[in-house]
Amino acid sequence: GIYTLSLHDALPISGNFRKIIESIIEAKERSELCLGCGVCLAQCKNNAIELDEKARILTDKCSHCSACHNRCPVVRYRKRKLVLKKI
Repeated sequence: GIYTLSLHDALPISGNFRKIIESIIEAKERSELCLGCGVCLAQCKNNAIELDEKARILTDKCSHCSACHNRCPVVRYRKRKLVLKKI
């Protein structure tokens, strides 16, 4: 899908802001499209992931190292485009 984020002129579209928005969208996609494959479990050194039908991040244990994110097949093979535009 395509995600469109409309911004007012008061908000700059900087590289850092874009990375934050992309990170939020990727987390949303991972949670919605999780296959329950468990690839992420083996990557997490903090045991910050529980797996029932889908993976759930335990935020109090997560160090935000992105090891799980970098191996996730949902993230690796997703097809989406982020469009940032001013209104």
